[in-house]
Amino acid sequence: MLARRSSAGTLLGAAQALTMPEALAAYTAHGAYVNRAERHRGRLMPGFAADVAVFSRDLLAASPEEVLEDTLCDLTLLGGEIVHDRLGEVAPHQRQGVPSSRRATAR
Repeated sequence: MLARRSSAGTLLGAAQALTMPEALAAYTAHGAYVNRAERHRGRLMPGFAADVAVFSRDLLAASPEEVLEDTLCDLTLLGGEIVHDRLGEVAPHQRQGVPSSRRATAR
């Protein structure tokens, strides 16, 4: 469960804790709904905008602490275009069309 904690580690609002699937839905499908974009954003479906983030671990299998402490974003696509490739594994020809100002470099 994901719950808010104070800087001292005290659990805040335990009744409002979310499961990881609920938290991911809040950022994806529910976020699209709030922005009235649920017909073309928020889900991985044919015809939907291809905004995708690939992380260094399975967010559904990791504990909240693992996600916060050492999970990194490996790859980000916005509108189907690669804008971040932390590991530098995407071939250069696949990056064409992405403005260099929007392209992150591996760190």
